[in-house]
Amino acid sequence: CICICMHMHAYAYAYAYACIPQVVERLLRAGAPTAALNEAQRTPRQEAVHALQQLGARAGASGTRRDMLELTIALFDLGG
Repeated sequence: CICICMHMHAYAYAYAYACIPQVVERLLRAGAPTAALNEAQRTPRQEAVHALQQLGARAGASGTRRDMLELTIALFDLGG
């Protein structure tokens, strides 16, 4: 159980950063922890916000990626 929880935690970060909202939604519904911090001391939601901020700072950034990150953040706000 602890191993599965740790993997869900790691996957929540990876998919939040990769902006794959469908997978984030499934992980949230499965009970993935959302308050645990990664090495950068950010939660999965904060990781998605960070990625969005980095994207905003880049010229010519993809609108699709921005939209997916915003959707991912909204999923965290809704709790999955």
